[in-house]
Amino acid sequence: MSSANANKSTSYSDISSHNVTFNLSLTSLVRPEAKDFILTLINDGIESQQDVYLRCLLLPVLGLCGLVGNALNMVILSHHGFAETTNIILVSLSASDFFFSLSQILRRARCAIQLFDVAAGVTAETLMQVYVIPFNTLMLVVSICHVVFISIERLFAVCFPFHVSRIYRKRRVKMAVLFLYVYPTVMGFPNLFRLTFEWVHEPKYNTTVAKAKFTQFLTDHFDTIIMYGTVVFNNMFTTLSLAFIFACSVAVIVRLFTNRIRHSDITLALTSKPKELRVMKLLLTVCFVCLVVCVPSTVLDMYILYCNSILDTSAMYHIGQSVNDILYQVNASVNFFIYVSISSKFAKTYKVLFCKRKEAKPTF
Repeated sequence: MSSANANKSTSYSDISSHNVTFNLSLTSLVRPEAKDFILTLINDGIESQQDVYLRCLLLPVLGLCGLVGNALNMVILSHHGFAETTNIILVSLSASDFFFSLSQILRRARCAIQLFDVAAGVTAETLMQVYVIPFNTLMLVVSICHVVFISIERLFAVCFPFHVSRIYRKRRVKMAVLFLYVYPTVMGFPNLFRLTFEWVHEPKYNTTVAKAKFTQFLTDHFDTIIMYGTVVFNNMFTTLSLAFIFACSVAVIVRLFTNRIRHSDITLALTSKPKELRVMKLLLTVCFVCLVVCVPSTVLDMYILYCNSILDTSAMYHIGQSVNDILYQVNASVNFFIYVSISSKFAKTYKVLFCKRKEAKPTF
């Protein structure tokens, strides 16, 4: 590597295990071995016994809960129909969380495979890094975008209660939901083609295994893609999105509180319909749970991003990213419990469809 390349203004700091975002520190120099170290982290796999417990036991259990819970959400909400635009949004949110949970489980395939064949486990982990993690990241971003949309919709419902049904027509909501999938995909397109794999002979196992490597696309535009993924994409869909959810949710609560004191028409429109109050409470709870769970993950990501100590503590890095995955998975799994506890209609439908056997009608 030439001296000019060795003195670039950015350096490697972190590679996020939940989104394979090769984060660079913006405050120090690129180390010549940075790219090799990134690939080493990817191919290292599990680094400690504690990480085994988190990745191979806790995360699959949480992923299964998310898989079942979101499947139930989609069935029950679809059973209610789509006359209300809120159901369209919540079904789509459940779909994104369902696929996030599914990909989260698939990411742990190595844990089961390596019990029978360690080399096959290494290959499975590589394939997950190349194909599954980008999809996992996309579904995480789509889910957060849904919560942003919910927070905006609630803000309109409070500020313009007599116009919200006209603004949020069914056709417009369907188009908006489609946009919530298309927009992150387009914006994250460069992130989908960062890794590929090659077959190499591994002397330790005396067999051929798949190992991750950078695509030619990433190699040719390394600095640009890394900078985009780190500074633009990460901040746009985590930091800014969560800040937007927080601002809208707080604005809704403040507006409701002040209107209640003034006994305004907005408050009367809501309090006269208990159903509207329950919907408001449910959606605000979804927003705040997303904040409570995702903000610590974002803070940890930002700390790793601007701290080079990860180069010397890769074991702690893996544990930290496993904790991040757990928090994101909790966010993807908890909505079912929110719906059951707050929405009496949802809870009743759940009991009718899944908990109570219908009595057989007598035949004559």
